[in-house]
Amino acid sequence: MPENDIRKFRDFPGTEIVGTVRDFIVPIVEFLGILVPGVVFIFAFIPALVVPLAKLLTVIDRPFADNTHLLTSGLIAHIVAPSFGTLFLLSILSYVVGHVFFRQDPKLPDERSFLRVKRTIGESGPVRLGENEKKYNADNNRPDEYNLEFPYRYLKEYLQERGMEHLARMVPWSGNDPTTYPLRTKHFINILKVRLEFLFPYQYLRIQRNEAHVRLMSSMWYAAKALFVVSLIGTCIGIVSSGISMAVSDSFVWPVPHFTGIVLPLLILILAATLKRQIEDFLHYQRIREVVFLLEAAYFANRLYPDIQFVEQHTAAESLQEKQTIFQTL
Repeated sequence: MPENDIRKFRDFPGTEIVGTVRDFIVPIVEFLGILVPGVVFIFAFIPALVVPLAKLLTVIDRPFADNTHLLTSGLIAHIVAPSFGTLFLLSILSYVVGHVFFRQDPKLPDERSFLRVKRTIGESGPVRLGENEKKYNADNNRPDEYNLEFPYRYLKEYLQERGMEHLARMVPWSGNDPTTYPLRTKHFINILKVRLEFLFPYQYLRIQRNEAHVRLMSSMWYAAKALFVVSLIGTCIGIVSSGISMAVSDSFVWPVPHFTGIVLPLLILILAATLKRQIEDFLHYQRIREVVFLLEAAYFANRLYPDIQFVEQHTAAESLQEKQTIFQTL
């Protein structure tokens, strides 16, 4: 962006920092986006794996059965009626675990979501596999597979086909033109966000809300995936503990011994699979909505302030030449 345009930011009445509300809401939104998946995972982890493990211990080692029962009863009591110290420790642990999920790449759940919704959108979405791209892949020894790098490769074509030519003109790359592929980068989105934040700090909260929603759903997908594996292991342990107990007793007893060691992890398994599937049904659409919303915000801002250049208009050749110039000066 030219230096003269940057100086003009000082003259805009909407560029002053709207501190009180904005600076309070943004950290809270990010904090909850990290904490919620962590809380879900930690609280589901106990019935998914701890309970069936405790049941198995009571079957394998009878002398420690009473101690194991006291341990599990104590854990459940702390969860059902937690003290302040328990809540504090669980909150810290949930935040740490949730932060791990939060920092995972949304690309993997986006890929799974695309594969699920592909039957609906077909080749009309921003993720496609065109003839020119197939030729490009063949020339560069790359496999013919859908490219789900964000922002999507066929974003320009997607916008044009839906009558949003004003937004398509802002996208410097095209899926049908492999020479423009070097211009497709996440920094294109990040630069738009930075410039919009300078111009409209308060309205920028809407963009952050969309991004936070995608991040939250992505984190919940990873939490559900981890819970699915954990609860599957817990279900197997519960079946083993019940089988051992029935074999040792030398008689079939109903209800099955240590029945809760099977039911609880199986319930978490079903819930985790359902949650994961539900997120995959809409996450890809949400990411498309995120980038379209951002482009429309940048377009509208440019209409208000036409002197501000929001998108750097470069060709692929110019971009490569700039990179070579930078390397030569280093």
